[in-house]
Amino acid sequence: LLAEYAWFMATERGPKLGEDAAREAVDADPQSATAWAALGLAQFRLHRREDAAKSLAEALRLNPNDIYAQSAMISLLQDQHQDGKAEALARLLEEHAGTEEMVAAVRREAKQRRVSQMLVERKADPSGAVSEPRSYYWIGILGGVALIALLLYIIDPRLSYIVIGLVMVLLFFLQWWLR
Repeated sequence: LLAEYAWFMATERGPKLGEDAAREAVDADPQSATAWAALGLAQFRLHRREDAAKSLAEALRLNPNDIYAQSAMISLLQDQHQDGKAEALARLLEEHAGTEEMVAAVRREAKQRRVSQMLVERKADPSGAVSEPRSYYWIGILGGVALIALLLYIIDPRLSYIVIGLVMVLLFFLQWWLR
């Protein structure tokens, strides 16, 4: 009963209260995997990852099928970007009713991380935005030059030919320089 209370405190009332309740539960029954899992979860939520890993490892050593220990360990593994291990542990949770959402979330997060990694490796932008805003800059300049050339053509056609010729030379040198 103390172990379930400790788990409740760790998940619902905050990590510090959860850690205190879990330590009390572990002291009362050092063989309780759920008590160790509650302690590990509280430590994880307090950002003490190494302590959490030790407590959760102890919980899983005592009872590898403890659903509390498995779910807390999955959270820790995901936080450490160990998606393969988290997915493997999530497969064990599939057998238990009510864990479908957690298993789906683990798979979804792992997939998102893999896709993000692939995009980083390919230097792609996941938003689909053009990563080279300079191209818009040059398109704007060319549009402005075309407008000026049109206005000059209205004033004196010879002036527009000179401007267009200078722009072509400038574009040639810019293309050569940007390579």
